[in-house]
Amino acid sequence: MFGRPMMPGAGFQMVPVRVQHVYSTVVIPHIHPAHTVTVNHQRIIHKHYFPHTNSTVNHLTHSNPAGPGLMPY
Repeated sequence: MFGRPMMPGAGFQMVPVRVQHVYSTVVIPHIHPAHTVTVNHQRIIHKHYFPHTNSTVNHLTHSNPAGPGLMPY
């Protein structure tokens, strides 16, 4: 077509594109509550004792019959 003459464009080369990947770590807390119930069991045994004691009584009877009179030695 007719119009302004076309000028050749400036020459340039493609610039290489480099991709840099940056990683980061994000900690997201997930809380899982738990509960422990400790049940202490006690067993009570009632043991009955019947202590018994013994005692001794010595009973002494004394008699000294004197005859019709005093006895000679």
